[in-house]
Amino acid sequence: MAELMIVVAVISIISAIGLRSFSSSYTDRRLRLAAIELATVLSTARDIANKEIPGSNSCRITQTLTASTTIVVGASQDCSTSSINTPLPTANLRSVSGLNNLSVDATRTFTFIYGGFSTNGSDTEQTVRLSDPGTTTQYCVNLTLPSSIVRVGSAQGASASNYQSTG
Repeated sequence: MAELMIVVAVISIISAIGLRSFSSSYTDRRLRLAAIELATVLSTARDIANKEIPGSNSCRITQTLTASTTIVVGASQDCSTSSINTPLPTANLRSVSGLNNLSVDATRTFTFIYGGFSTNGSDTEQTVRLSDPGTTTQYCVNLTLPSSIVRVGSAQGASASNYQSTG
């Protein structure tokens, strides 16, 4: 009988460790999904701004990511005299990921112009960090001037992001 109790105790301990690891891995994957969705929305806005417009080379697309709601919306579209009929991409990152505690480090406004990404200062890039209390990993979405390269990466704590893919 004692042997059975020991086996049950060992199995319980191993199961508890496995469940915690599975839960963290699940949250990590959902967080990565939210980062990829944000990168896709921003890449799509960049592509809309870069569409060929007959008689014009000026197109400005503004996307806003609100930190409190984790929703990214197409705030405005100004394509000079030619109107682009493509709807601006939007995403609710909490809804996409299924993570109710998903957080974004700050509210950001991204402006894409014909031929690249524009900032309102001397910044050459913008980075958004997404996190959730269920995992120690943060995911970063980075836009780099002047080519509007959108990258997704991961970071542990406050460390620099390790970018694994480009979009």
